[in-house]
Amino acid sequence: MSFVFNMSIPQTSLDFQSIHSHLASMMRIIPKKTYMGLYGYYRGEYRKNPKRIDSIPRLHRIMNHITSVFLPPTMILDGLYLGNAYNASNWNTLTSLNIRYIMNVSVELDHYFENVALNPEEGCVRPFQENYIKYMRVPIEDDCDAHLSDYVSDIIAFLDAVPKPWSKNPVLIHCYMGSSRSASVVLLYMTMRLGYNVEDAIAYLREKRPIVNINRNFVEDVYQVDLLRY
Repeated sequence: MSFVFNMSIPQTSLDFQSIHSHLASMMRIIPKKTYMGLYGYYRGEYRKNPKRIDSIPRLHRIMNHITSVFLPPTMILDGLYLGNAYNASNWNTLTSLNIRYIMNVSVELDHYFENVALNPEEGCVRPFQENYIKYMRVPIEDDCDAHLSDYVSDIIAFLDAVPKPWSKNPVLIHCYMGSSRSASVVLLYMTMRLGYNVEDAIAYLREKRPIVNINRNFVEDVYQVDLLRY
């Protein structure tokens, strides 16, 4: 995979609210991720880098990890977006896309707007469940010991429960970068529900979002689930 260096911020009108939303997003995701990395290093918890679809140089991996978090969400299907922590923590991004459902494929990232009303006039005391973004967490790391297989049923159940068409109830599936963990969830759904074989689904995802580079454990998990269907 080629090195992707991208520091672009999603194009929105440069008003005070937009600027504040972008800055707030950066402050939500970068310090916490940095702290967790340093704290893990201090405790001797070294994450083992997994094998991925493509192997890229270490320096490029590090730079991608820093810069690609600012990529905008990618619409994989009509109403289904694959994104990152920056997207998930940016209120302007979520409301501009009319996101109603979020699958958070991580252990470390918060449900940033779980208790924030989509329509502020109705208050923030959850007067109506439909006035809030619905969240689901898939608590997996992206290392050589991680697997998707334990969460297949829950993932499919959550996505099946979203009222169709998704264009009227948009879904964001995200991890930290939108490259491996969340991409594997989209891959799983494409094979189980949309009739794709694994290779074609991966090719489609990478065409839509070139940063996609999935942990091979997750790809093998999807292959195993796919085999069980026959």
